Amino acid sequence: MGMGIDASSISTSSIMAGLANMQRQMRELQQGAAPAPAQADAGEAAPLAVTGQGGVAPVTAEDSVGKFAGMLKDAFEDMNSTNNEANSMQQRFDLGDRSMTLADVMLSTQKARLSFEATMQIRNKVVEAYRQIMQMQI
Repeated sequence: MGMGIDASSISTSSIMAGLANMQRQMRELQQGAAPAPAQADAGEAAPLAVTGQGGVAPVTAEDSVGKFAGMLKDAFEDMNSTNNEANSMQQRFDLGDRSMTLADVMLSTQKARLSFEATMQIRNKVVEAYRQIMQMQI
C-alpha cells in the first residue's frame, strides 16, 4: 500500500483521541465564531433527521460525531469477532472436530482477512483525513 503509513505506529485509541480533540476544537470554533441556533436567520432551516417514531429532530454536530464514533467502534468490534470466530473454527478443526470442514475453516479465515483489510483501509482513510484537517489553516 503506497500511503507509507506504519500500522504499528498508529493505534485505534490514538485515532479516537485525535477525533475527540478535533471534536473539542470544532465545538470551540462553533461557540466562538458561529451564531447560536437562536440567533440564526429566520429563513435558514436547521438540518433535520427522521427519528425512530416517524418524527423529525434537529441534527447537531454532537449527534453526527457520536454516530460516527459508534459506527467505527461497531466496525472494529465486528472485525474482532469475525477474527475470533475464524481462530476458534481453525482450532476446532485442528483438534479434530468432525463438524468442521476444511471449506468452512477456509471460508471463515477469508472472511476475517477481508474484514481486517477493510478495517485497515478505513483506518488509513481516517488517519489521512485527520492529517489533512490538522494541516488546514484556520
